[in-house]
Amino acid sequence: MSRFLKIFVLSFLPFVLNLEWVDCSNEAIVGLEESPQNVSIAEEDSTVINCRADSSVKQCKWLWLAETGENPILVEEFPGFGERKADCSLQLKNITKEHQGIWSCVVKLQNRTTVRPKPATIWVHDKFVFKESPANVTVYEGDPVRIPCSSTDDMELCQWFYRKDENSAWENKTSMENANDCSLVLSDVGLLDSGFFKCGIKRAGVDEFVESQPIYLHVDDDRPFEFAQVPVNSVFDTGSTGAIQCKTKGEVQECRWSWQPQGYSIEWRVKMRQFVPEDGHDCALHFRDISTEPEGLWICSVLPVNSSEYIETEPVTLQIQSDMEATVLTRSVAVAEGMPASLRCEIDSTKVEECRWRWHHFGEVDQPTIVVRSFPPYGDSNRDCSIQFTSVMYEQQGVWVCGVRFRGEQQFKESMPSTVSVRMPGKLRVVDVSQDKVIAEKETLELICRSASVVDECVWSLTPSNKTYNPTRIEFEPDQYDRRNCTIVLKNIGMKHDGEWKCLMRVERTEKTLETESEPIHVKVIKPENIKFNKVTTAVDVLPGQQSTLSCFVSHPVEMCQWRWLGIAPFEYKEFPPLDGNDCSLNVTDMDVLREGHWQCGAKNIGQRAYQWGPITSLQIVYTENISTRFWISEYNNHLYLVCRLGTLAPLDNVKCHWTHPMKKNVTEDTESRYRTTFDKSTGECILVFEYLMSDLGQWDCMFDVQTENGTVRLGNAKFLMLNNPQNIRLRWVVGMMAAVILILSITLAVTFIYMCPARRDSAKSSISVAGNKYNNKEEQQKNAPSVPVKQMARYTEQPTRIDFKFEEHLNRPTTHIEYITPTSSSSAHHLYERVGRLSASSSPTHKTLYQNIGE
Repeated sequence: MSRFLKIFVLSFLPFVLNLEWVDCSNEAIVGLEESPQNVSIAEEDSTVINCRADSSVKQCKWLWLAETGENPILVEEFPGFGERKADCSLQLKNITKEHQGIWSCVVKLQNRTTVRPKPATIWVHDKFVFKESPANVTVYEGDPVRIPCSSTDDMELCQWFYRKDENSAWENKTSMENANDCSLVLSDVGLLDSGFFKCGIKRAGVDEFVESQPIYLHVDDDRPFEFAQVPVNSVFDTGSTGAIQCKTKGEVQECRWSWQPQGYSIEWRVKMRQFVPEDGHDCALHFRDISTEPEGLWICSVLPVNSSEYIETEPVTLQIQSDMEATVLTRSVAVAEGMPASLRCEIDSTKVEECRWRWHHFGEVDQPTIVVRSFPPYGDSNRDCSIQFTSVMYEQQGVWVCGVRFRGEQQFKESMPSTVSVRMPGKLRVVDVSQDKVIAEKETLELICRSASVVDECVWSLTPSNKTYNPTRIEFEPDQYDRRNCTIVLKNIGMKHDGEWKCLMRVERTEKTLETESEPIHVKVIKPENIKFNKVTTAVDVLPGQQSTLSCFVSHPVEMCQWRWLGIAPFEYKEFPPLDGNDCSLNVTDMDVLREGHWQCGAKNIGQRAYQWGPITSLQIVYTENISTRFWISEYNNHLYLVCRLGTLAPLDNVKCHWTHPMKKNVTEDTESRYRTTFDKSTGECILVFEYLMSDLGQWDCMFDVQTENGTVRLGNAKFLMLNNPQNIRLRWVVGMMAAVILILSITLAVTFIYMCPARRDSAKSSISVAGNKYNNKEEQQKNAPSVPVKQMARYTEQPTRIDFKFEEHLNRPTTHIEYITPTSSSSAHHLYERVGRLSASSSPTHKTLYQNIGE
């Protein structure tokens, strides 16, 4: 009867709702792609009742009718949705018993046609609860395994499904009927059994088939790792050798030993050794000198082959005993970095002559122990060898051994080792940070940031000046060898790096985290400008000891100038800041220390590291030796030849020679007059030729100059003195007769003194001897007199060359008599001095004559 009422109500439902009736007796309903389907669902679950048309839907309505025969209730009304606006499906969440009933979908298409598919019934049952649900499990090959699956409700059917991987389809593994426990038991698991499993249960009286969540069964072909020999507590004597055993059954690729102070947490643990076992199994820890190892807890860790996780043994205790009895001895100190600490070591038995403390860093097996301090004991009884740390640093962490010597000839006796463990300080402190910088694009930027203590993490942040760039954050761990250093190096700097940089340092521990931030560093990035070199010296000749300037001007202000020598190593350069911003000229006051050859002027812009280089400057240092002189008179044309020769080691390409006379005469190679000058640069000889007249008497100066950018440099000069010496024969006879008379009188007086004054003769001899000694001493003094400095001799001759002439009117031509020519320069053993003997124009041979006297 109730079923009849349902059919009756549904038959009249379209008329009640003023809907157009459409025949729904056929399975395929015109205008629908998917119709609602009956569903059985548990409470608190969710479901979707599908209802989809084949064209755009104008309006969707969902009606619900309870099984008790009540009137249909309009539950939802909404337009079609989806890509084509053709979906009228209804989603029900958190299902309750009230959702159970008949649900009808009414679809009104855009053409005003109304389609009503067959209603769907929803049955709501109690939620299924697994008593035991499957879970992921890992087993070893060959072992049995049980995958649980059971419920508190009566189960009509159990079914297990399996698939190898996520891309495979589910397969029916096994089925069980009327079983209270649906757990799956596999007796001998193989590698092929690895995969996904899920359990399905159908309860009695409920059509729903409930499935569990898929689980994964992993079959491992490696057995659990086992140790063949585990470490045990050990006791050793100071200075002895020993080992703590640790061996494995399976092969390992690495062994690691850690140490932890007795009574402290794992955060104080320190890695001491890390090595590869020779046979793949023996990880024993061998001690060469037990006194360098800390007492406390030691842990053996191994890394199995084909594994990334270490396996640890239980910690064991290492104790060290010593025959030296110390009444007070600090065995272990754990202190924060920067805090004070002390290591006590007091002897009660005998007076100590010398104390010694050795130190060894944790884990440095191959490094020797370091004798940190040796000192006489403290106190009135000479038995206290304690030391005090005013501020413990991280680098002082390690093993400290107190040793004493009772007499000078004895060896040191050492106590049991003391351990010093250093942990993070109360706060971090920045000790070094870069100042504001200006740097050019594409350069390398180094930003310094250092802490007073070790840090775990460094963080650099940038706030760009140009807001179009995003802020930058760079995080990294400090170098393991310098954990205080957070310095960062950035290459290829660009405008995006312009802005404010900050350095943040962080220390992270289980109990707290410390951070500190440096003062901001302002970095200004500029575009590099090409440097143009103006007014650069191309070539220069200089004298040793003379001031000179190598000119070099640049186009704009620069940061630094440099002159470099382009010769063979060793490399030489001179670096200095510019004058007035762009003057890079090099003032050289002592050319003796400057290398001869090619030099190059360079300059670098502000913010750049690399120099830009200008054209090459050729530097030639002229070292003069001496100027020698000579002269002669040609009997063919009665011309006087005055010759100056410049001795030098350098080429004379830029050297010029000229002659001067007091009568305002200045003769050069370009002078057109009766004076003719030639300068042979290959030999260094400058020759002045002229037909001498009375007006030519006086001093002639021969000068060698070189023109430089700094002006004219005088390489040296020489002088000739021409004198008139007329011949006087009578005067010579008179002088000769007077000299003869004086000689005769001197002989007569000498004989008289010899025969008449015997006593005074001896005195006279003494006087003569003394006079002779004085004369000899004077000659020695002259010989040993200091010579004129080489530089001075090279540039000047002290005395002019003297030429004596006799002018007599004979056919309007003078007759010349040359008496003597004085040396042309000061006496120096390594030079040639030229002299010309007596020469008469009337009696000389018919060919040119030159006499040279070598040396003195």
